[in-house]
Amino acid sequence: MIAEEDIERYRSQSEKYRQKMNVRKDFTIEDKVLLDYQGDSEIIFIPEGVKRISHSFMFENRGVKKVYIPSSVELLEGSKDKMMGAFFNCRDLQEVVFAPDSELKDIGDFAFAFCTSLREIHITRKVDGNPHILHGADPSLREKLLVKG
Repeated sequence: MIAEEDIERYRSQSEKYRQKMNVRKDFTIEDKVLLDYQGDSEIIFIPEGVKRISHSFMFENRGVKKVYIPSSVELLEGSKDKMMGAFFNCRDLQEVVFAPDSELKDIGDFAFAFCTSLREIHITRKVDGNPHILHGADPSLREKLLVKG
């Protein structure tokens, strides 16, 4: 059960940081797919309304430490064949926060692979997924994120 105060806290934090970001300049979004991030913030909020986060969204990003993912996101793309994922090799990334009322359905292979600083994933429900999602990251995160793995 999602506590209403958790949802309100998430929205409040989201709005505070969103005011500091320039969505048009920082993000490339096409047909509700988030393709790229060009900003320089350490903390980012994925814009509400995004349905999918591309497998190359933050490929090898340096500098982003915390990401908030809104409830609208249903898929974090990843590809075992291409060895790429939405947050692949984001070595500074320490924390990922999914909205308490997240609609996340699937996480592609290698989505968080080689995120060697990643220590926290906040999510209210686990998803099906392949353990390759977190390849090279802290193995204890698997039990927080995946139904099995």
